[in-house]
Parts: sequence; C-alpha cells; structure tokens
Amino acid sequence: MQGSILYIDQKQGFIQGSDQNRYFFTEADWRGTNAPVMGQTVTFQTEGQNARDVQPQVAAATVSWGQSQPGPAFQPTTESRQPFTPTSGMMPGGNPAFGSTLSVPVPSKQETSLFFQSFLTFDKMIAPTLITIWYYIVLAVCVLGGGWAFLSGVFGDGYDKWIKVSSGLGILIFGPILARLWAEFIIVIFKIHTRLKSVDEKTKA
Repeated sequence: MQGSILYIDQKQGFIQGSDQNRYFFTEADWRGTNAPVMGQTVTFQTEGQNARDVQPQVAAATVSWGQSQPGPAFQPTTESRQPFTPTSGMMPGGNPAFGSTLSVPVPSKQETSLFFQSFLTFDKMIAPTLITIWYYIVLAVCVLGGGWAFLSGVFGDGYDKWIKVSSGLGILIFGPILARLWAEFIIVIFKIHTRLKSVDEKTKA
C-alpha cells in the first residue's frame, strides 16, 4: 500500500494510507537508509492498524532517528527550540515538534464508518479479546476456588479433609493450564485468519 507520513515522534509515527486509514509504525518497521520525514511518500504492508516494511519513495534528509525535523517550509527559530508544553508543542506550519508528546488524532467520520463496516462484516474480530478476558476470569476463579479448598482442608477437620486438600491443589495446578490450552487453541484459529488477511492485503497492494 502507498501512503505518506503524517507524524514523527522520536522512534514512532503515523502514516496516512491510500485507503484514508492511519497506520502506526516504529523504527523497527522503517526500511530506509535515512530517517523518515513528515510528508514523505512511502509504501508499506499492513498488519491490522500497524504498518510493516515501510519503504521510502522520496529521498529523506540525512538525519538520524531521534533528531528534530522541521515540517514543510519550516525555518528553525529560537521560539521553536523551546521545551515542549501542551500549548507550545506545535511547530510553525502546524507540525508537531519532533521529540514532543504525540497526541493521537481523533478518528474522522470516514474512519468511524470503516470501523463499524469492518465490525459488521466480521473483518474486525472481537472474539480474541473476549477469550483473553475469559481466561483471566477463569484464572482468578481457579486461584481463589483452589486456594479456598486447599486451606479449608488444611485447617479443617473431618473425613473429607484430604479430599479438599487434593482437590484444591488440582484446581490450582491443572485449572489454569487447561484454561490456557483451550484459549490458545481457539486464538490460534484467529491468528491464522489474521495472517491470511495480511497476505491477501499484501497481494492486493
């Protein structure tokens, strides 16, 4: 996919893709010999909302990651070199100061529409998130339930004392393991779906 760099903040930034979506990238995804500059045209591969293998199409200025970069038609001044504050974080020309705290852009109506469209057409999967939440709930239940059974057996009396101890240990040990295996088995299906979708997007790009 083709796009242009919107923001640069130390070792990360955002790209405006040709599909009008914004993609996040880091220094590890950059494939240019020089550091990226704002407004630079690039090609990249998408992986969800992330940009991978970002290739520059226009030669960048000879600077290193972490150095300040002026925006288009910007001439450094004494005022522009002042420390970043919430009111002085923008350089002249409307470009954020390189190295300043980056404010994540507010999604546009088109981006919101695309999100709901992907949600309704099942391009956006929520099952992995729900499975992760479910796993942590089961983990907490196993720890609390198994711990209660174990302690009630250790400090309790009666013929079922050792039954409670052994069942408590079983829940503490095997409960989280079985829940983890089940969650991984389900999530790996969605991982395969994500990879296939990424390959399909690369093929179309």
